[in-house]
Amino acid sequence: MSRPSTPPPVPAAGWQSRLAAGELVLAATDGKVDFDVAMDRTRAFSRLEGADRGFARAMAGAALRGLGRIDWALGGMVQRPLGDIEPPLRALLRVGAAQLWMLDVAEHAAVSATVEAARQWYEARRGGGLVNAVLRRAAREREAFDGAPLTSVWPDWLAAKFKAALGAERASEMALAQLEEPPVDLTLRAGVDADTWAERLEAEYLGASRAVAKRALLDALDKMVSFDLPPSLVAAEAGQLQLNAFEPVIVFNILQSMRMLTRGM
Repeated sequence: MSRPSTPPPVPAAGWQSRLAAGELVLAATDGKVDFDVAMDRTRAFSRLEGADRGFARAMAGAALRGLGRIDWALGGMVQRPLGDIEPPLRALLRVGAAQLWMLDVAEHAAVSATVEAARQWYEARRGGGLVNAVLRRAAREREAFDGAPLTSVWPDWLAAKFKAALGAERASEMALAQLEEPPVDLTLRAGVDADTWAERLEAEYLGASRAVAKRALLDALDKMVSFDLPPSLVAAEAGQLQLNAFEPVIVFNILQSMRMLTRGM
């Protein structure tokens, strides 16, 4: 009598958004493209909708804002230099660490879904064991991130410049502010009732982890706010607007460019 076949394991829920976040981080760091361009070009992100799409962007944004500090902490958890790890795996490690250390995602969800993302990503498919081991250690050793120098978000040479110019305390405050996701300010045109729009916006955003406005509200805002919304926010969000104008990759690319310039002097 033949044994009953064992059903294949069910993939961890949420791996699609982790894969998309990993592709975004990879495009922004190794591909050195603008974050909006990355969102337009990455296949995994383009396939997402609604909350999954917003969460992928949230993870990627957090990983890029805290990139230097995340790398500083992860550096003590891998057996070889982080820069020597395959770029897709490195991107997923950063995304996983951002979930655990910056977004407070539960360990099981963050680790299992990110490991599954590695298995589903062809270029990272052999690194699931590494992602699992490092992220489980990261969950146990959060103090590696919390205890990292605040100014580790920047290269050492730039941190030294800021400390010399601003003082250690002010430089640390500036570095801490970089980890926070800044709000977006909307200025209404003259004659538009601010209280009415405040109520509508509050109703739209209440209970949401991120500010996402429906298309009807976007169309109305587009007519009333005193600046032009970027086309990527109007069209690329598949009928939704995510009000988050911060582009963390700009900081990363500026620092990388400055580093290359100093090396060439």
